[in-house]
Amino acid sequence: MKNFQNPQNHKYHSEDRRNLIIFMITVFALFALYDVFIKQPYIDTMKEEQAQKAATQQATSITPQTEQATQRPLTRAEAIAQTGERLRIQTPELSGSIALKGGRIDDLILTQYYQTMEEQDKVILLSPTTAPEPHYGEFGWIAERSGVTLPSRMTQWQIKDGSPKILTPEAPVTLVWDNGEGLTFEREISVDDHYMFRMTQRVINASNNDITLYPYGLVARHGQPEVQKKSFILHEGPIGYFKDSLQEHTFKDLTEKPERTSLAQGGWIGFTQKYWFAGLIPDQSVQSKFRFLARPGESRNFYQTDVMGPAMTIPAGQEKAYESHFFAGAKKVRQLDAYEKQLDIPHFDLVVDFGMLYFMTKPFFYILTWLSSTIGSFAIGLLLFTVLVRLLVFPLANKSYRSFAKMRIIAPKMKELQDRYKDDREGMQKALFELYKKEQVNPAAGCLPLLLQIPIFFALYKVLYVTIEMRHTPFFGWIQDMSAPDPTSLFNLFGVLPYEPISFLMIGAWPCIMCVTLLLQQQLSPPPTEPMQKQIMLMMPFVMTYILASFPAGLVIYWTWSNFLSIIQQIVLMKMMGADIHLFRFFTGKKKAVQMDDEATQDFIEEHAEDVTDVEETQAKPVTAPKRRRKKKK
Repeated sequence: MKNFQNPQNHKYHSEDRRNLIIFMITVFALFALYDVFIKQPYIDTMKEEQAQKAATQQATSITPQTEQATQRPLTRAEAIAQTGERLRIQTPELSGSIALKGGRIDDLILTQYYQTMEEQDKVILLSPTTAPEPHYGEFGWIAERSGVTLPSRMTQWQIKDGSPKILTPEAPVTLVWDNGEGLTFEREISVDDHYMFRMTQRVINASNNDITLYPYGLVARHGQPEVQKKSFILHEGPIGYFKDSLQEHTFKDLTEKPERTSLAQGGWIGFTQKYWFAGLIPDQSVQSKFRFLARPGESRNFYQTDVMGPAMTIPAGQEKAYESHFFAGAKKVRQLDAYEKQLDIPHFDLVVDFGMLYFMTKPFFYILTWLSSTIGSFAIGLLLFTVLVRLLVFPLANKSYRSFAKMRIIAPKMKELQDRYKDDREGMQKALFELYKKEQVNPAAGCLPLLLQIPIFFALYKVLYVTIEMRHTPFFGWIQDMSAPDPTSLFNLFGVLPYEPISFLMIGAWPCIMCVTLLLQQQLSPPPTEPMQKQIMLMMPFVMTYILASFPAGLVIYWTWSNFLSIIQQIVLMKMMGADIHLFRFFTGKKKAVQMDDEATQDFIEEHAEDVTDVEETQAKPVTAPKRRRKKKK
């Protein structure tokens, strides 16, 4: 204890000094190893990523205001003429041109589709930056280090000697540009018979130094499409598929968070509209950088989706190429599936917004289009498809309608119990339960087909609403486009009166026919026991008609035809079971309805006379009680 209390008595051992020196050397060695092998590589990696990010932003972040500074608004034709010499594009389904100044694909028209049913103006997909709705695709390179002259939007490309002057599926075209510093850039462009471009970017390094470049492609648009309509069932705007997930962002989302970046191997990205898509498909075998981008503008915002490929080092005296694809056209499902298999593009069919019910929507599309092409009429195909759906749900529907028929048969007894226990709700519920158990009736069984038809309804809604194959497809009579609402209106007597009703009064002829079928179905269902429920049920057909009036006419036709088939099935089953059928009770007077109820009660007693027990005989008096009370009220 004295040694610890007096420092002068404490002496370091020689081994302690040696251990201290070894410890200090070890610590310094560990710090040195950490700095050399962990910290410094991390710092170098971060610097490289920051330099790459800065280079990418500098090359791909385009400011739209500088290209919109014109004395007056230009028409699309004037904007195209202003860009100078162009390379024509001509395929069976596309026409347009590529601006040789900048090399952008910014003039594309879909020759097989028109803006309206009148077939006057064809669909315009891509337009230059000074046009009313700029939308275009661009390709190029990004240098790892500064000081390298690269192609830009001001570069004047030349058509390579020996290349054709018009881009067709049979004749690819190669553009060439020399930066004057030993680098020659070539861009070979080919297109198929439909909507897919193949872009092969090649760099020939004739300088004395190695160079590292990153290939990129972008699709940009200035502002939002004027024809875009807000819809809860359809996504329009920036979209992509990478990292095994579908990425959907609205224009508003990008405005709130202007940049979203992801690294992934394989995928696609672009802008989608209801029937059209313009997007990029990078090399699926390497890792790429996908990005959604938004920048504010004076009159409208600037939106961009882009892809940057991996670093490519081109040694002096050598050349390297990078191949990607650019889709610009109509979202035809079968064609998208073909591209998915041909180019190994993951889930390229999701360009079409099949929604959460994808597993039903896409099979419905194939069945419906197969029936239509086999028969030669989409109208008849839709009717046959409805029959197939009814056959699919037939077992459940049959069980439901049997339950409805039994409910109608025991309706008089239910009314009797309601009158007997009008002041005892708990007693009435118990008595009703005993009645259901005795008659082997399940009141909930009638809901099964309806619950099953809800997802079928929405899946078919998707098919008719979002697939271009249904666009401008006529039905019999006045329906010229089943993907659009019925153009007639009840409030001008379906065109008899010479004026156009306002939009919320556009309740067409087919919705009115559907309303009639809903009313007939209601009369075949067991009547509600509660007065409030009865009033709600009476209003439901009219509410459904008003809602569905703005839906595609094809969907209303499907629902009407399905209701008609259901009515036939229910009537046949009720006849077989001996249940009363009163299709037009809604239009009859109260007196007649009371009389029919009394007759139904008497028929029920006579039909079940052989099953009457002693207990039931004691209940005979309450059964006749409602009759006496009704007569007394009269």
